[in-house]
Amino acid sequence: MSAKDIQQLVQYVTDSQGAQIGVVVPIALWEQILMALERRESGLDALDEDEPNARILSDLEESVRSSRAGKVFPIAQLWDQVYE
Repeated sequence: MSAKDIQQLVQYVTDSQGAQIGVVVPIALWEQILMALERRESGLDALDEDEPNARILSDLEESVRSSRAGKVFPIAQLWDQVYE
């Protein structure tokens, strides 16, 4: 949802001089905002946030097995994959 979409959903509260002093946010939008903030606080990408814990643990275990078997990559190669 873009900032423009959000601006169209909220209602602005003004004082007697017409200055904006507050915003009324629909409950559904407020819940979306809270969920987005919680995901950012966890430090996880939205895809990772929704991934089952069993899958994350399995991926970590596979990574440990691979490194013990000597299947490692130069850090430069890994960074190249991050920025592709």
